[in-house]
Amino acid sequence: ILHGNDNSTLEEAGSDERTPLAAAALNGHLSTVYLLLDSGATVDSRDSAEDTPLALAAANGHIGIAKRLVLSGANIESKSYDGATPVIIAASNGHTEMVTALRGLGAKMDAADDNGET
Repeated sequence: ILHGNDNSTLEEAGSDERTPLAAAALNGHLSTVYLLLDSGATVDSRDSAEDTPLALAAANGHIGIAKRLVLSGANIESKSYDGATPVIIAASNGHTEMVTALRGLGAKMDAADDNGET
């Protein structure tokens, strides 16, 4: 992916519209996340559910990845198709440590999704 002069493959999405960065964030591959970000991958790409790499990391409790994404400029208040922010996604998946980490990174604790749930 990273050896050519054309970085377009960094943004090439699969059938679920996930970029390599999103797939790495989803699956907990921290070193790959670092490599892709350092190579210029778009930090706030979106998949078919409007999830960003940060939302995918939050959903799966990958705190180190979430921190790296936020420190690389990810929008900590980005919303998925249903209006859920990464902190709402983390909470709904039972990842209390992720919620705490996102709060420490500046996430709003009073955000609500499209159904008014916080």
